[in-house]
Amino acid sequence: MQRLEAEVRRALQDPALIERFRGLSLETNPLGTAEMAALWQQELATWPPLIRELGITLDG
Repeated sequence: MQRLEAEVRRALQDPALIERFRGLSLETNPLGTAEMAALWQQELATWPPLIRELGITLDG
């Protein structure tokens, strides 16, 4: 897992990839596994309760 994380971080620092992402209105923000896990937990604590509170559902 550490090798994969290192390779992803390296790829996300590539100037050509950064420019390509910018062209798609995206930004690179390479996070490590611990930072990503913390962000994921924060998002799970925020969005599902809000979605339920607002009664948002998928149509289809």
